[in-house]
Amino acid sequence: MPKSRPAHAWWHPHPPRAKRPPRDARRFARALRRTPIALWRDDATDWAAALTYYTVLAIVPALLVTVASIGLAGTDAAGELADQITSLVPAQSRHLISEALDQMTRQRTAAWLLTIFGTVGALWSSSSYLGVFRRALHRMHGAVDHRPPWRKAPRIVIAACALLALLVTSAFTLVLTGDAVHRIGPVLGVGSTATVLWTVLKWPLLLALAAVLVLIVFRTGPPGTRHLRSSLPGGVLAVLLWLLMSAGFALYAAHSGTYSRLYGSLAGSIVFLVWLWLSNLSLVAGAQFNAELAAGDRALSSPSMSVHDALRSRWLRTLDAVRNGESAPDPLPDPLPYAENLMSRWAEPQRRYHNTDHLLAVLDHIDTLAPYAADPEAVRLAAWFHDAVYRPDRSENEERSAVLAVRALTEAGVRPDVTDEVARLVRLTVTHDPAPGDTNGEVLCDADLAILASRPEAYEAYTRAVREEYGFVPDDAFRAGRAAVLRQLLDLERLFRTPHGAELWEGRARANLTAELETLTR
Repeated sequence: MPKSRPAHAWWHPHPPRAKRPPRDARRFARALRRTPIALWRDDATDWAAALTYYTVLAIVPALLVTVASIGLAGTDAAGELADQITSLVPAQSRHLISEALDQMTRQRTAAWLLTIFGTVGALWSSSSYLGVFRRALHRMHGAVDHRPPWRKAPRIVIAACALLALLVTSAFTLVLTGDAVHRIGPVLGVGSTATVLWTVLKWPLLLALAAVLVLIVFRTGPPGTRHLRSSLPGGVLAVLLWLLMSAGFALYAAHSGTYSRLYGSLAGSIVFLVWLWLSNLSLVAGAQFNAELAAGDRALSSPSMSVHDALRSRWLRTLDAVRNGESAPDPLPDPLPYAENLMSRWAEPQRRYHNTDHLLAVLDHIDTLAPYAADPEAVRLAAWFHDAVYRPDRSENEERSAVLAVRALTEAGVRPDVTDEVARLVRLTVTHDPAPGDTNGEVLCDADLAILASRPEAYEAYTRAVREEYGFVPDDAFRAGRAAVLRQLLDLERLFRTPHGAELWEGRARANLTAELETLTR
């Protein structure tokens, strides 16, 4: 057979180069590769749309506070403020900001009254924005915020106050400093030079302002993600993405004419909304990058090296046993990257029960039940893949895991008959109800359900972990759904199909399930 290099599938890590980059560079590169997939998985575009809604609601009162504050300070610089703000938005939308600021400066209402009403509106909108972003951050990190609303609200309001104060202070700085440069430059005989220097230096100042704003927003995330070291990489990425997206979208909107043809007089408003959406998407992408960095760090520390080594050794033995035959590529791909990829999946942050400990326990039980299986190696491979794709809020995990198994095992050189059997077994875990005589299915399902027969304290820890995985589900809905699952299991004629499982696990498992069901339905 001619030698050929197998194509790397979408899930397969790239082979190491001769000169490996520094550890931090590899860490950032891995997180950056995972970020686009995670953004798609976590519905980042929907989060960006929700954030855009509250951004629009916050803009007018925030501008109102800024203009009124400048008025209270005795400074007539609305025109300068408009120039500074409109320089940040696409050209088609600049007239909207200019007109809004012009109308605000013409208001006859007392400046202090405008400041009060504007502050209230800006605080409410900013708090709502931060509330949405907080939920998005918890989702990205797979964390559940069990704090009651009266404990969450103060932190969000304080962060909103900090955002508003920073925006107003920055506006003052830009306006007053720019005005001072224009006045002092001619006196010192460096009028044009001072103006050019200010025009250049204001952009680093704006970038620093944007970075601080991003870091404040990122501090609404779960505990352990709020310190500067955890937030800074994603903050830098968010600012860079915002600059690139803003520049690219401005060029597209200015030269394509698409929005003017489609929306006519509304083109400016639509362009502004799309730009806000892209800006928020950049912010969400930076936050997701931080989450992927954290997930990668957890994968290095959990599982422990002993568990990591044990799993890797088992993978190598199992894969070597099924990689032969005419369909195997020559040379065979390195099996280690497959093991590392799968173990990183099993160590994802949203997992509380379906993690590497569960995988190792299932493999241990399969070793015990192996004499009852027609093809123990296929069952072991199915254990590796049966929860490889796992999102508690999705219903297609088993199907996606089966598809992953087919792609990965085919690329790795596993025999087609074994690959097909593994995919079938993974799909079987939807019901855990193998047909009579399906010995491979019986062994996999018994091993997967063996936790149900654990001691009371271990079973209680299992139920707590499952509840944490479904922390996004309200208590009433979770109790009803969990009770339905327990009844479905109890309605099975036999929970365990192998002689070993039926003899040693059946009675204890039914007792645990019954006790949990009684607790849920009280």
